[in-house]
Amino acid sequence: MLFAQAPDFTMVGFATLNGGTTGGEGGVTVTPGNFAELKQFVEDTTTPYIIRIEKEFNTGLPTFVDSEGSIVSDTSTGAISTTFGAVLRVGANKTLLGIGDQAFFNRIGLVIQCQSNIIIRNIKFTMKNVPATRVDEYKIYAPDGIATIGDPDCIGIQADAESIPEAQRISQHIWIDHCEFYNENIDNKDRYDGLIDNKNNVQNLIISWCYFHDHSKALLSGKGNTDNYNRTVTYHHIILQT
Repeated sequence: MLFAQAPDFTMVGFATLNGGTTGGEGGVTVTPGNFAELKQFVEDTTTPYIIRIEKEFNTGLPTFVDSEGSIVSDTSTGAISTTFGAVLRVGANKTLLGIGDQAFFNRIGLVIQCQSNIIIRNIKFTMKNVPATRVDEYKIYAPDGIATIGDPDCIGIQADAESIPEAQRISQHIWIDHCEFYNENIDNKDRYDGLIDNKNNVQNLIISWCYFHDHSKALLSGKGNTDNYNRTVTYHHIILQT
């Protein structure tokens, strides 16, 4: 008689190598209650934190957009009620852990730029209806509705910060697990950017047991002919659904 084998939800892949990936293990466990607290804990540059995400987070800054992301008045035809977006720059030694089924980053993207030892688990992400403008490519509007703050990625992993020596430009030991990513299916395929991008010198990354849907650009690796790094990335148990 054959018995179904229980799935292995432990870390499997490149992020286990060269010392492994522990996130905020050994640090303080915190539960942010609002967006300001979330930003404070996530963007701390070095302090280990296990950050419990127990609910939906958005900026709480209301506005209205059209289908292209342009900011419009509430009386405009087809106006969509939404909130301004945000980009959080994740510091090293962090675990972002969704608790239950309500953990949701709604129009809040994460950027991992030359950082290491980061775990993101059991969180839903979307940039749907984020206010954005197209200047060559789409950029998220800042809350002033004039400046821009970054790409409309759910998670962007990169290693090209010109403020640090080139030899130190690396993002490594990252595990993204049991997360959901989506936007919306629309004719304008450039309205949103990637669900998860990894560019430049990214090493020891695992993306596992994640669900990607309602989007046309799911998992980008690299950014053109000059990005010729030998990235070490493990993808396993991924569901992609248009």
